[in-house]
Amino acid sequence: MTGYAGRVRIGLEAGAVVTWESTGAWRVLTPLTGAGGWREVHLVGQSGGLKGGDRQHLRLDLGTGTRCLLTSVAAEQVLPGEGRRARSRLAVQVAPGARLYWAAVPLIPHRGARLRRHLTVVAAPEALVAVEEYVLAGRVGAGERWADVELDLSQHWWADRRTLRLADRQRLGPAAAAGGEEAYWSLTVLGPPALVELLDPLAEELAPGLWAGLAEPAGGRLLRVLGSVAALEDWRRTVRERLLPVWLGAAGGDGSGPRPASGVRGLALTH
Repeated sequence: MTGYAGRVRIGLEAGAVVTWESTGAWRVLTPLTGAGGWREVHLVGQSGGLKGGDRQHLRLDLGTGTRCLLTSVAAEQVLPGEGRRARSRLAVQVAPGARLYWAAVPLIPHRGARLRRHLTVVAAPEALVAVEEYVLAGRVGAGERWADVELDLSQHWWADRRTLRLADRQRLGPAAAAGGEEAYWSLTVLGPPALVELLDPLAEELAPGLWAGLAEPAGGRLLRVLGSVAALEDWRRTVRERLLPVWLGAAGGDGSGPRPASGVRGLALTH
């Protein structure tokens, strides 16, 4: 059995000094300063993709007052491994006043892929954490639509080590092919209500061909969207353009800025 392990630590100190470290199969490119003054951190996976039997671990710690946009430089591949399951564990701890937006890259499961991924978030009071999940139905260009794949995606969000704020589990596989959707995307956010609620109008103005459901756990939102890759790419771009400047603390970072216009609420998804 092969395995990959990685640990990433990111911090923002007074005077805009950034510290970071990485070990194992992950590397961190030199953090950049985004247009809004936040830090942009890009992860590089050096394993070539997960294969059945692999194990992957990633930990992210954000210090007090950190504002960070986290993403990866390329899509994640999940490869088959003789029926075995790949396992991925992601752990995020966010200090008081910190803000994180984890911008997902596409997760592409190849035919026969099996993946169990679990995310744990511990977010201090007044922190804002937003995490995307983005999964393609397979090698869409080759005509694959959830063909012989099993994806088990779960998450637990905590206020501290004892207080659970959100628990969710999503399974994706051949049953998802019935509607012909090419991709699944979700956004989970917890934080100050004035900031979290800015997602609500966006959730109501979906483009044609997208189907969505919005859940409202205490202090947060969980938005799920199904549709074509092209429509979802446009949607993700809209979400980021509208919310990143506010959520990561540029002008209007207290939630008092202009709110998106409302539209038609989408349909609920089952899980």
